[in-house]
Amino acid sequence: MILIVSFNARAIAQLAKNMGLEVAIVDFWGDQDLFPLSEKVFTVFKPKFKSYSAFPDQRQNEEKLVDLAFQVISKEKIDSVLIGSGLDDRPDLWERINSAVPILGNSPECVRRVRNLLEVQNKIQQENIKFPLTLLSTDTSEIEDFAARVGFPLVFKPLKTLGGVGIRLIQNESELLNFFEKYSGNLNGYYVQEYVRGENISTTIVGNKNDFKVLSINEQLIGIKKLGTNLPFKYCGNIIPFDCSPEIAHRIKLISIQISRMFKLSGVFGIDFVLQGNTPYFMEVNPRFPGTIELLAMISQLNAVKLHLDAVQGSIPAHLEKFRGFAMKCVLFAKKVIVTPDFEHLPHIYDIPPPNILLMPEDPICTVQLSDRNRERLQKKLNQMFLKIQ
Repeated sequence: MILIVSFNARAIAQLAKNMGLEVAIVDFWGDQDLFPLSEKVFTVFKPKFKSYSAFPDQRQNEEKLVDLAFQVISKEKIDSVLIGSGLDDRPDLWERINSAVPILGNSPECVRRVRNLLEVQNKIQQENIKFPLTLLSTDTSEIEDFAARVGFPLVFKPLKTLGGVGIRLIQNESELLNFFEKYSGNLNGYYVQEYVRGENISTTIVGNKNDFKVLSINEQLIGIKKLGTNLPFKYCGNIIPFDCSPEIAHRIKLISIQISRMFKLSGVFGIDFVLQGNTPYFMEVNPRFPGTIELLAMISQLNAVKLHLDAVQGSIPAHLEKFRGFAMKCVLFAKKVIVTPDFEHLPHIYDIPPPNILLMPEDPICTVQLSDRNRERLQKKLNQMFLKIQ
């Protein structure tokens, strides 16, 4: 039996169910639509807690998720593990899981290397790939010198982040001094990067450490206020495929494969970029199933779980079919304190929190996923869905 371990395991579990696989699921949030996907669903959050604010510490939450996974491993006959969201910056927890049951996909050591932005910067510069200048320092003078060299704005990115939460944009010297004052005891928890303006995009890739296929180029929805967030770097969803010229698409694919081969990545994973004009800036690797995998299935026959399992056995597809239109995923966030809405009468709604949960501002309310052959018509469908939800 395969064990899925993820903060949000629903998409992986749905694709596994579509294949007829028997899986156990360890998930953090315990959304309502997760439970029909397996007879063995185990969640950290339970309705008795009444609010997600009962779990404010991200690091502890990651450890709670893996502790629960170990409880399941001790009781169930688990042969292998698939990792989803929430553990990208915890290779120590990947190592802990892998020591008990093999993880299918990237190794803990690969995750450690690819999420270390200083190591990434050194490798990327040797390959002549654009990457934002990055510093790791607790010395305020060194950070000020860095700011003078690259200019404002600066990005302060936590060493451990989830969905863009906690990333801060520092616009000028005054904001930098305020940041120093507020976080003087915790500057060692941040990378400092130059800010790259442009379009947020990503690629979804399958590979076997040597050979790779780019499954899709995706538009990323980041910090979209219309979706309820006030956080400028918060992940809010995707639109696939990204609309760009064949020349730019070719360049993005080549760089994605170059990076994948450089780090010998395996399975299905994602790479984030910022497209500045015609120039892609590499931002980071997400070394596990990305948030686009269900969108792929909506406009093609691609099942990311099957592709992943084939890839770790060494096989990747020789050819990819053309997409049937466009697919969009939007995560909606609470703007004020609310109770879980009743979505029973609405289609295309996913990741529904347990009933009667108190949702605080910035908590996810649900995910909307839609597809259409026409991009403009897809946007109209989404706008109509927003009206129904609100």
